[in-house]
Amino acid sequence: MNLYTQLPHEDLLNKISLTHLVCVPSIDAEMCPLIVLEAQSMGKTVLGSNHTGIADLIQDFKLEGPLSI
Repeated sequence: MNLYTQLPHEDLLNKISLTHLVCVPSIDAEMCPLIVLEAQSMGKTVLGSNHTGIADLIQDFKLEGPLSI
C-alpha cells in the first residue's frame, strides 16, 4: 500500500492506472471529489468514506458488517 497526498495530475493518473483499488478516506464531506470519478472512469474499484459526495458517487456496492462505517 502506498499513501499519496498530493501529486501532479499526470502522476496521479499514472498511479491510478497501476492499481486495483483506490481508497478515498476523507474525514470531511466533499461535494464531488474528482479522484473518485477519475478512478471509476479507469475501471478501478473505489473504497471511500461514508460522507456526502463520496458515498453518493459510490452507490453500486454497499458493505455491511464490521467493516461498514
